[in-house]
Amino acid sequence: MPNLASYCRAELVGSKAYVLSKDHMQIYDIDTNTWTQGSPMPESRKRSAFATCLVGDKIYVIGGLRGDGSPPGTDGGDTGITMVDVYNTATDSWSQGASIPDGKGRHSTSAVYLDGLIRVFFGAADHYYANRSDQLILNLANSTWAVGTGVIRGRRGHSAIVKNGKVYISGGLNDSEILSDMLEYDPAKDVYTTIRLLEKRKDHVSVTHPDGVYLIGGGPTAELWNVLTRTSTYLQPPILYRSGLGAVYYQGAIYIFGGGLTQVDVFYTDDQPERVALLAWLATR
Repeated sequence: MPNLASYCRAELVGSKAYVLSKDHMQIYDIDTNTWTQGSPMPESRKRSAFATCLVGDKIYVIGGLRGDGSPPGTDGGDTGITMVDVYNTATDSWSQGASIPDGKGRHSTSAVYLDGLIRVFFGAADHYYANRSDQLILNLANSTWAVGTGVIRGRRGHSAIVKNGKVYISGGLNDSEILSDMLEYDPAKDVYTTIRLLEKRKDHVSVTHPDGVYLIGGGPTAELWNVLTRTSTYLQPPILYRSGLGAVYYQGAIYIFGGGLTQVDVFYTDDQPERVALLAWLATR
């Protein structure tokens, strides 16, 4: 990567991975193995510990933490903020979205898009990591927020992803405890089911794949949750440890960015011999 990203998120549009951090929008074209720079977050809206959610060709950037030394408040200092910004990948431009309701700002949260709704799960209220346990729902048709069903035990630094119409929320922190469970949320039934995984992890990333959900980072291993057999297995070889990372799946491989490193790691998931040489080369970048 051209620029170091200690905390980032990545979204895939076509063959391009959009890697967003506080100060940079770095765009990696996987097909051509080239980097370009996109427009970064507007100066007055910059923050870390945000969530991203891809809707069509737009990336929603939700919440975050300023940590800018300003007095605590809704969108400053050590308080989880309410900002929502939208990056248009087609025009390389930013606009402001409907802010999270006052009093419900958060950071270290996760968000998914499903059936016209962005669902934001849990997170931390402030720099002191007071966990939130609620679910917030943004209706994109009318740009309004509502409160959805939450859980008793909140978490932060977790990941969330959609697979087969359900949301899989994994790991994270509750107070100082690193979690090893996964919540399967069924929006149709509005019900959470707890699943036990193998590895405790936080500040990791989830990636969907035909085989299930990959959990990468936030621990010394990678893990695959198979949604059909409902089993979890370690993956070999272990992924280089990093946290606060971003990752995308594209044509048989998972591309892993940031987390305090500039190198791009590639985890080869499918048996396609013609990509082995590319994988070996990319692993040295």
